[in-house]
Amino acid sequence: MVDYTRQLPAELCLKLLDSLDLADVIRVSLVSRWWRLIAFDHPTYWATVTLDTRSASHEPGYACAYYLAAAQLERSSRSPIAIHVSGEFREEIPFEHALLLLIQSNMHRVKTLDIASESSSISTVFLCDAPILEELHLKWCPDPDLMLPVVVPGVGDEVLVLPASFPAKAPRLRLLHVEDVRLSPGFPPFSALTSLIAFPRFCQGVCLPEVFPCLRELVIGDFGVYRFPQPLTPLWVHWITRLERVSLEQHTISVNTSCHALFNVPRLEVSLNMDTTASSCIVASITGTALHASLRPDSQSGLHIFDPSTGRTRVLAFYRLIDFIVTWGALFPRVHTFELDISDWIEFAIVIHHTTGDPLSSLTTITLRLDESLESVWFDPDKYYGDKVRSFVCPRLQVLRLVGSDACRVQPVSAVLRFIRDYLGRETRQHSLSKLELDGVSLEGDVAELRQYV
Repeated sequence: MVDYTRQLPAELCLKLLDSLDLADVIRVSLVSRWWRLIAFDHPTYWATVTLDTRSASHEPGYACAYYLAAAQLERSSRSPIAIHVSGEFREEIPFEHALLLLIQSNMHRVKTLDIASESSSISTVFLCDAPILEELHLKWCPDPDLMLPVVVPGVGDEVLVLPASFPAKAPRLRLLHVEDVRLSPGFPPFSALTSLIAFPRFCQGVCLPEVFPCLRELVIGDFGVYRFPQPLTPLWVHWITRLERVSLEQHTISVNTSCHALFNVPRLEVSLNMDTTASSCIVASITGTALHASLRPDSQSGLHIFDPSTGRTRVLAFYRLIDFIVTWGALFPRVHTFELDISDWIEFAIVIHHTTGDPLSSLTTITLRLDESLESVWFDPDKYYGDKVRSFVCPRLQVLRLVGSDACRVQPVSAVLRFIRDYLGRETRQHSLSKLELDGVSLEGDVAELRQYV
């Protein structure tokens, strides 16, 4: 039989394969030897293996998930892989034992493992050699119906205990992200781990400097409060001073105000919710007077404050800007440069309107990321604050910088002129901006009209 697909260029075959789901790619590769060779040589198809335990509520569905994963693992040959389990392993899932065996038999080439489980059988995975495992995301989800008044190991456990042999089995592990997982007393150290993401319960009762001696990033979530030992021993002080990034919840900050080494970490991130103690501690740890502030989008939610004098960054995560008006009032008189999305301008302006004093008295540069057009600011003004958020007091403002995006690459000169006049006009009537910088955005119209302000 003539294989006419061999007459197709490899580039066209790749485009066709890219348009297919993984299951269809496997089916096609079984039909044509030429397509199979191309698929084998395309590592992106096999680098990530997904086991979808939610694919069906009946046995054929689980069987399909198992055979698809098995075929993908076979085609990936000896290449390093990442395994992601969608859903949760449960005792009643058909093929659960087969799926676990599939993972265990391939742990020697797994670089990333992301898995959630209700079954205590998952612990057997961590008894296998994992010489190249670098990232582990493990969530223990005990079934509430199995919780017993008397603890029976492996049945209804509230937490999953990692085997003590695991650090030796995974010598290259650098990131550990766990939920409802515990370590046994005297747990051996992770020699290469640099990032830990866990809840307070995981950290309690564990000497972090001994178990994670090379840690550089520590993220402790909510659902409890973590207390650093007081007073700190020299071992703890040395370990904390070597951390590069720490992310904590506000109540953990509030109960560790005497842990001075913590507030000297280069990057400290705090989730705030109207906790004045935590807010005051963060403000006090920022000692510089020429700060750089940036209001980041949702993916990096929070107010980022960089202090050039110390090289430290503080990230304050919050729900609404207005909730942290006291923090803003304490920080902004020391801010020289500020960056934000234009879509956040009105909310930012409302906060400034409610802040006492002159919060923008030191501001020299404003950078606006144009995730929307400038016109959006006045197209849908706030009904109550519309007339109160105009004309900031920025006596030292020199530079207005506009950064374009895919949503906005061109701005009319009239829009820029109106924005300066309406929101910065109170000061620019007394002196002009030194510079209008454009990055990825162009102006449409007569730029000479801007000379009265720039």
